[in-house]
Amino acid sequence: MPESQTGRGERVHHHADLELVRDTLAGRRGAAEAFLERMSCVRRMVAFQNKRLGGSLDAGELEDLVQETLTQIWRKLPDYAGDGALESWVFRFVYFEVLARLRQLRRVPQLLDEVDDPPEPEAAEAPGAFEYERLHLALERLDAEAARIIRLKHYDELTFEDIGARLGVPTNTAKTRYYRGLAKLRGLLEARWPEPTAGEEGGA
Repeated sequence: MPESQTGRGERVHHHADLELVRDTLAGRRGAAEAFLERMSCVRRMVAFQNKRLGGSLDAGELEDLVQETLTQIWRKLPDYAGDGALESWVFRFVYFEVLARLRQLRRVPQLLDEVDDPPEPEAAEAPGAFEYERLHLALERLDAEAARIIRLKHYDELTFEDIGARLGVPTNTAKTRYYRGLAKLRGLLEARWPEPTAGEEGGA
């Protein structure tokens, strides 16, 4: 079971994800299939980053980049320590691979041409910037089960019936855990990055 979130904002350790990675590397039955299922997020992340950085890669280039990213993830898999969710660890590979490809093709937006690290929410100059990265950081602060259900619902676009079947729980249980997790996620996002008030928007 993952460790509980502490009051000081320490991250949950993702024991289940680390166990999956270790089982995959050890070649244990069923582990590789489960790992590849989790890696279905890579294609969506690549498409998202391409769009955010100008959308200049075509479908063929995106597919090549997905395969190259998966190769890099596999090579570095022994380095995964479970300090963050597997999807969040993978997100950094996606970011660097997309940026490197755009630089190679000289299509990178000028504003991001000198970026050496994925942007952190604290670096954003206005509310709404880098929303995807903000969401990843907030998901890190949820318990592993709630975060996974939210990812399955929004990243994999699964129905509650599909989520329940995948996790081995009743549909209503999946739905209840989703909405509870979503409420906690919304609270985390609002607490750390509150929306500006009308007076703040006007520069008063």
